[in-house]
Amino acid sequence: MFDTEKTTLFKNVCRYLTVFVFFLCVSSAWAVSSKDYYQAGLGLYGSKDYDKAILYFNAAVKLDPQNAAAYQGLGNCYYAKGLYANALVDYKQVQHLRPSPQIDQFVAKIQTKVDGEKQV
Repeated sequence: MFDTEKTTLFKNVCRYLTVFVFFLCVSSAWAVSSKDYYQAGLGLYGSKDYDKAILYFNAAVKLDPQNAAAYQGLGNCYYAKGLYANALVDYKQVQHLRPSPQIDQFVAKIQTKVDGEKQV
């Protein structure tokens, strides 16, 4: 390769890399975070749109499996719908991620409901 060809190639590679880096920066600015999905889920939960809230809380935990608040939102939705076994699974995850006496008591309460459903 001649020097001019190398220079032209180098300039083209630099241009493509610049465009690529710019694209990455712009696209990450529009990215939706776990917190965004959680906040949307909270709004839907407050409106008692539990099915849609469940979708958003699930998206939040998919992006951040350590998001205890999103698991609690899921548990709240399932509890409100009377799906106690589902609520129990999510509250146990909250209990694991963010242990507290209040969560322990609530898990025990839901466990009693689930056990009662099994006896019927």
